Amino acid sequence: MAVRDLKTEWLRVKGYRAMTPQRRFEIAQGLIHTGRMTVERAIQQQRPNLSARDLEIELWNRIYGRGWAERMRSLARKGKQNMEDWRVVSKIIQVLEEHGIPYAIVGGYSAIYWGRPRFTQDADLLVDLKMSQVNLLVEALADEFVISREAIQDAIRLRSEFNLIHQAEVFKTDLWIVPNTPYDRQVLERRRRGELGDGAVYYQSPEDTILSKLRWCKAANFSERQFGDALGVYEIQERTLDQSYLDHWARVLDVAGLLEKIRAEAALPPDV
Repeated sequence: MAVRDLKTEWLRVKGYRAMTPQRRFEIAQGLIHTGRMTVERAIQQQRPNLSARDLEIELWNRIYGRGWAERMRSLARKGKQNMEDWRVVSKIIQVLEEHGIPYAIVGGYSAIYWGRPRFTQDADLLVDLKMSQVNLLVEALADEFVISREAIQDAIRLRSEFNLIHQAEVFKTDLWIVPNTPYDRQVLERRRRGELGDGAVYYQSPEDTILSKLRWCKAANFSERQFGDALGVYEIQERTLDQSYLDHWARVLDVAGLLEKIRAEAALPPDV
């Protein structure tokens, strides 16, 4: 990671701290829209004779990779609605809440909400989904989403993840089955109520967002994006973070060194 001018960074952090989480999220949504429009325009310039359908497939290829693009090619698509990404996520959350399925928004959306705005290409939810609830979930979402009953059942058995793809939008949501570990079980217990668009939803707490990002950072043999997300949340939320909680679980999760690196590099007020 490049050397940062902490005085300059502090001015930026100070500005973000003054914003509501919802305002930071709105800025990120603008970045997401701009990013996708930029990719789409680049495709049109490079391949001007593509049909509208092939343009969508190539956009999927650029954002999610060839495998997902080919999967989308086989689908009978519904008309594009130009729906904001957060509305797609809200539809899923509404179903989870209606059926009493505990969840928390994690990943990039959580890092944006508690930290700095940035581009993200999908959303992640941590869910405590049971086998007895699979059919309810499939029936509730099948009209609008590409959803596989078998993939969900496998994810529950393996404590892994499955995907939901909105049929009318270029957007994917990954749902992660909560792992059966002491730390992961309490992540849902510590979730925090926040806003998503015009509704109230649950987010992973700032502390757990930092810790989960550091776990991914370590698993990737140091990912700058994951570290940057954790750093952003730490900088914006530093005044209210439970430092003893961070210290304890950083040791347990073997990311204490990365947490100290966060503290050393964080742009904080001069008197901190």
